[in-house]
Amino acid sequence: QWRNTDLPPILTENGSWRRHFIPTVLLWAGSQSNFWTIEAADLLCAVQAIFNAMYP
Repeated sequence: QWRNTDLPPILTENGSWRRHFIPTVLLWAGSQSNFWTIEAADLLCAVQAIFNAMYP
């Protein structure tokens, strides 16, 4: 099972992973027309875009 300690240190500095990244992904998911049927490819694109914006 993966844990936050498996993440690179830059992602967990100042709690940015849990305070900013995860909530942003959830906000994106909540803005979709049907939260329960998000295609994996759409989620991947969104997560990658959010990651690139937050961790350039």
